[in-house]
Parts: sequence; structure tokens; C-alpha cells
Amino acid sequence: MEMTIRLLAALAPLLLAGCGAATKPQPVAPHAAVQAAAGQNYPEKVRLAVTRELRLPAELKSKSCSISIHLQPDGALKDIRVLKGDPQLCAAAGEAVKKAKMPKMANPTEYLLFNAVVLDFVP
Repeated sequence: MEMTIRLLAALAPLLLAGCGAATKPQPVAPHAAVQAAAGQNYPEKVRLAVTRELRLPAELKSKSCSISIHLQPDGALKDIRVLKGDPQLCAAAGEAVKKAKMPKMANPTEYLLFNAVVLDFVP
């Protein structure tokens, strides 16, 4: 089962606002590089948390579902909304999201980036 996480379109201007502002590359903190290499970035943590709770019947293999979620800084689910997809898959995916223990946001920047995301479920 594959699940991807997309940022909501509203974040695009925020993410692009600083593009081109600096003339030289910004150094990457060593712990951030190690964290990303180990698959421990926030989207990966969310994917793992939801995948642990997801139970799907075999007949849903060719279906898809997109669900919008909003999280609080402590990882608690604030809101969930089905955007589109197969009703049976969306019901199973929604239950998995509600049961999943989402990780706490590490800092305000992480919260700004990941408090509102779309989860795409494609078994």
C-alpha cells in the first residue's frame, strides 16, 4: 500500500517567498541530513503512523482516496475531510488516520509546513 503526502496549495506562496533571497547556499544542519537519510522526516513519520493502523481488504487494490487533514502542534488531529475516492477505501483510510498516533511537530517551521496536508492512499 502506498500513501503519499502533499502539502496543501495554500502553502506554496509561503514556501516560495524566500526563494532567491540568499545569494549563497545555506548550510544544512548535520542532524537534518542524518534525519532525512534515516527516513525520519515528518511526512515519513505520518506515513508510518497511518500505515500501522490501516487494514484493507484485497479488493481495494485498484482504488484510490485523497484525505485532507489538519494537525495541532502536538500531532493531535484537528480536522479530517475526504476529498475524493472510493468510499470503502476512504472509510478505511479515515479510520486509520483517526487511530494513528501522529508525531509531535519539532518546531514552528515544521508546524507551518505540515499542519495541513493531503494524504493520497493508493493500495
